[in-house]
Amino acid sequence: MESSQGKSSSPKRGGASNPRGRGRGGASNPRGRGKKDKEIPPPEDTSIIEISSQLKNIGSIGSDSSHVINRNSLTTVENPNFKCYRIREKEQLTIGKDIPLVTNVYNFKLKENIYVDLFRVHFLNAKKELDENFKKSRKRDVVMKVLSEAKNKFDIKNFVFDDANLLYVTSGVMTEQRYEYCLDPDAKKVVYVRFEKTKSLLIKLSNVDNVSYTESKTFLNLMITQFAKIPFLESYNKQCTGIGNTLFFKPPETKSDNYSLDFLRQIWSGLCFSISLGPRGLPILNINQSFGVFPKLTLTAIDFYCEANGVQRNTLKLEKMTMNENQRARMTALLKGLNLSVDYNKSREFTIYSVIDKIASKTVIEIDDKKTTIPNYFKERYNIQLKYPDLPLIQMNPEAAKIYIPMELVKISDKPQRLKQKLEPYLTSKMVKCCTKLPGDKFSEVNSYLENIKKDGDVILKKFGTDIGNQIQTVGKILPAIKVKLPADPQKRTVYDEKLKNFTYGVVFVNRPDAPNKYNSYIDKIKFIISNVKKYGCNFASDLPSYKHEFNTKDNLSNILKKELDKLTTKKNHLVIFVIRENCTSYGSLKMYCEQKEYLGCHSQVLKTKTLFKVNPSNPRCRVTLNIAIKINGKLGGLSKDLIYEENDPKLNEFKKKFFNKNDATIYIGADVIHPAPQDVGKNSIPSISAVVGSMDILGFKYAVSGKVHTETINQNKQAMETLQFFNEQIKERITSFKNSTNTVPKHIVVFRDGVADSQFKITMDHEVSAIHKVCESINKNYKPTITFLVIQKRHGVRFLDPKKSSDKFFNGNVPPNTVITKDIINPELLDLYVVPHKGSLGTSKPCHVYALYDDWKLSLDEISLLICWMANICTRCPDPIGIPTPCYYADLACTRLKHHYIEKKELLERSKSKSNITIDIHPSIRDEQFFV
Repeated sequence: MESSQGKSSSPKRGGASNPRGRGRGGASNPRGRGKKDKEIPPPEDTSIIEISSQLKNIGSIGSDSSHVINRNSLTTVENPNFKCYRIREKEQLTIGKDIPLVTNVYNFKLKENIYVDLFRVHFLNAKKELDENFKKSRKRDVVMKVLSEAKNKFDIKNFVFDDANLLYVTSGVMTEQRYEYCLDPDAKKVVYVRFEKTKSLLIKLSNVDNVSYTESKTFLNLMITQFAKIPFLESYNKQCTGIGNTLFFKPPETKSDNYSLDFLRQIWSGLCFSISLGPRGLPILNINQSFGVFPKLTLTAIDFYCEANGVQRNTLKLEKMTMNENQRARMTALLKGLNLSVDYNKSREFTIYSVIDKIASKTVIEIDDKKTTIPNYFKERYNIQLKYPDLPLIQMNPEAAKIYIPMELVKISDKPQRLKQKLEPYLTSKMVKCCTKLPGDKFSEVNSYLENIKKDGDVILKKFGTDIGNQIQTVGKILPAIKVKLPADPQKRTVYDEKLKNFTYGVVFVNRPDAPNKYNSYIDKIKFIISNVKKYGCNFASDLPSYKHEFNTKDNLSNILKKELDKLTTKKNHLVIFVIRENCTSYGSLKMYCEQKEYLGCHSQVLKTKTLFKVNPSNPRCRVTLNIAIKINGKLGGLSKDLIYEENDPKLNEFKKKFFNKNDATIYIGADVIHPAPQDVGKNSIPSISAVVGSMDILGFKYAVSGKVHTETINQNKQAMETLQFFNEQIKERITSFKNSTNTVPKHIVVFRDGVADSQFKITMDHEVSAIHKVCESINKNYKPTITFLVIQKRHGVRFLDPKKSSDKFFNGNVPPNTVITKDIINPELLDLYVVPHKGSLGTSKPCHVYALYDDWKLSLDEISLLICWMANICTRCPDPIGIPTPCYYADLACTRLKHHYIEKKELLERSKSKSNITIDIHPSIRDEQFFV
């Protein structure tokens, strides 16, 4: 081991960024602001002028800032440049019944004044140039090897490595600014590892600098799993393997079949760790059960050979077997992306280039200017006698190296590797079934795993002065039950029903979804569905379809349906029902043709034959029919249900008067953005797409969407930020549409924002809350509605268990609907709460984590809690409450729909070789309709 070290004049970077993230946006800190939107000029369209005229005499609304936090006291997040956050006050929930709960959150002991030094790790080639292609799977072993063998005699337990490029070191252990080591000077391929100090960190979870808070949190999450990542400890890759802040446990051999997905893949259960700041500024640790897909470690290339040929291994005489081109391609596809190893050189890992059309016995290679066959080479070099020299060879990457290895010597790497490829639908269903656990079982498994972790990981925890404490129990509140009445009373839906007159529908069978002699049966079931839709207010002129067509996706749907739609008075009052088979891939194109500006402009409903099979016309209470009926009614603009509080509580009456009042109107907004996945590159590349949905009625039941394709994405540490680029335009469209629909200007704006991680609160405040104020000011200087900005987080690991004993056969340990938790595991400064608005029948209920990020309406904790639960009940896709506020869910649905539009439009333009811009504009006839639900 060769090394060199010495002080450098200055470190290359003044700080290190967090390479991991929580939630879609990640946990990286936004250190700067996104590009600020230009001031919106005074609008010219008549709808905005009408709003302005109504606002001449309106003064400032909700300017009281008594609920705004003192920016000098904020310690966990950076202060926004725009305005301050909503403070957590001493208020408590005053409604609801107490319920004792067990959480999967634990006290976490952290001693004061823990200092670590942060080093950036560089992997260099023989010329000491940065090796960008250095395999990530090798990094940990290489780093730990050079540190353990260094002349300095480092104690390996002082290091926490993130498996990428950051190394945290106990302060004082590595005293120089720069270290450089050579892994093996005599190796054929020389590797250097360079460590450069970037900064010293005080590990503390209450700091005015959000960068330090985020980095401290990242370090602690990695440190907890570090014991399973050190190759020289006995626990390394034995019972469990550490990946990031998660530990995955190998299934016991006796139960391995229970966790098997197919011949290649199996499910590993694990624990995911997440540190946060709890009450009184003390750290708390969330430990949630996680699941991952891993390849079976016992597999060899021969097993893949058998799978590619569709045969059992014990029935083969491999000495005489061969492979055709299709079989070689299938085997290559099965092995792609996997780390492979060979017994004769366990230090190396390979990835496959291809299974080639060459066999070992007839392939000659040149070694040291001498030609020899591959069997002779392995016999002379490794004393290995090949059993199957006539099987195809496997060529490894890189292609130019021409590395040929006999199939019988190749196997899956011993190092666990998590597979991230998307599973086939049937495997996804199988995995969900295997991983779905009731709260009692989930909590029991978490604590069982945790006991083993404490034993094995204690040496690392103590080294850094930390310890995992007791499980936290708390008391939540069960808010008053919300009764759903189906259908809604006719007098309450008058405003909705008057727009739902003389609807017609047609049926299109796509790509012959079934035998034609079954079509009449499907038509009868569709007629039954339509007759049920009528009960909810939508008036169809007839139960019979106005036309029936067969459609092949190779044809032009627009041309076929345009002839039918031209016969109608209005396209808006027409519904096309598409019948498709289970594996049909035409959903996106069907929706694009019906909804995009350039095409038809009508509503559509896609029904799978599998779904229609479940429709039972002889059962008036058929649940499938009910779900489809209320969904169609809501899609067309109807009010499908009514919500009622059964308790006669003055606070509940005041709540409804405050939030659903035509004389003091509130618009409800849902906002979300989706970013391209890692595999969406090259020809498959798509941009970020955002959707902002806004209510179109006083009751907040009907929504329309403003969708935008982003032309640029704000990135932080290679993570796409959640910022909505055109949020000002989208908010403006929603306010205008609300006014046009209700003849009322909203005096209150409530935003349910999806997908914002804690570390992105600042940029969200600076960009999006600021944008709302600017839009209102551009409409009229005197237009100052109150703004309540609620962030809804779904990607977190907090769960709850109701520990009571019950003889009720329907009790499964899940908390009741409308359970709210506002203490013991919440942020000490920002106003946040956990809400479970829905009923958990399968698995463990997942709460939504709500942050009242900004609120100049001065809503109480009672009002925010009631509003979250109420808005989870208005979804028109099902009669029961969902797990998050409906505007948030609708924004997510709209994003997905617009993504379908973009992909299909892109493919259509590529086929026609058109150079037109790809747009996702919605047809004017349904632009203000709820087509996306």
